Amino acid sequence: MPCGAAGAVPDDGFDDRVQLQAALDSGCLELEDGTYDIDTPPVPRARAMLYLRAGGRISGVGPASVIAFRGAAGGRDWVGIQLADHVAISRVSFVTGGLTPGSTNEQTHVLQGMGPLPDVKIDHVSFDHPVTAGSRRGDAIQLVGYEPYPDGTGDKRIYDVDIGYVDFISAARSGVAIYGGCHRVRIHDSIFRDTKSQDFDGEGLGGCTDLEIDHNTFNVGPHQASAIAVSLQNAARAHLHDNVYNGRGVQLYGCSDCELDHELIVQRLPIASGALIIQKMSSVVRVHDVRIVREASAGPNNVIVVWRRDQGAPDHVSIADSTIIQHTAGNVISGVGIVGLR
Repeated sequence: MPCGAAGAVPDDGFDDRVQLQAALDSGCLELEDGTYDIDTPPVPRARAMLYLRAGGRISGVGPASVIAFRGAAGGRDWVGIQLADHVAISRVSFVTGGLTPGSTNEQTHVLQGMGPLPDVKIDHVSFDHPVTAGSRRGDAIQLVGYEPYPDGTGDKRIYDVDIGYVDFISAARSGVAIYGGCHRVRIHDSIFRDTKSQDFDGEGLGGCTDLEIDHNTFNVGPHQASAIAVSLQNAARAHLHDNVYNGRGVQLYGCSDCELDHELIVQRLPIASGALIIQKMSSVVRVHDVRIVREASAGPNNVIVVWRRDQGAPDHVSIADSTIIQHTAGNVISGVGIVGLR
């Protein structure tokens, strides 16, 4: 398979979109050191700036291989690169600070995958997708899958996603957002520095299974608007382990057969509930070998909250072999309307 940049020249200041898309159409885009500029084309246009083809890959030589998105989006939704099945992206930096402020609509994602979508690998990349990058909201990576209808049609699930060794310098909304229908997803060995919303947001319809979130560092940046770093909604068989949360907590909003172990959670941002929140129809949640601290800056309230909300009560939650430290007025563990807490 030929591999190159189809004649695009880095650092020359010219729009490289056409050449980079030609390389992607051939199946392989390989970047040198330097910045490749992508101008948002005039309206009417396709929704994404670039499209990966099935089996394609993007690779660079490291952080100095930069794809920079710039220009005005004409009030349209905006996606940097649309993913396809069996693709890989590695050793590239994505920068969106050149987008004209206020020129995009709501959806402003650097990478987006829409189901059905199997086998996506993203590693050793960075995202600088700041709040001021011409967007109201936007994720660095967004995955949108849908479970099939009861009759088996409409299957748009996403399978086998590996996101690792990523530097999320900034994100206008979340670092990684999963709308639903995603299975066998791992997020690991990454650092989240300044995301306006949750670093990992299991949003929308949920229905995700076999999630592993491990060996990540979740920091608090200057644009933080959420006291939650990781939020899972209607997930099953999720394993969170060996992560460090420097200032924000974890929310399990319906999580079945889920486990947290060897986690360090330090809640510093103000929140009117807990550093660890387990609620709704969560079932069989195991918390062990974790250290959870609620600092005074988080304000008076509980460290761990297990509570009923809306559609049911958490069932069979266990907390063991853990250190829980409370520096404010409030309970260490608060349980309301639950079934089976030990």
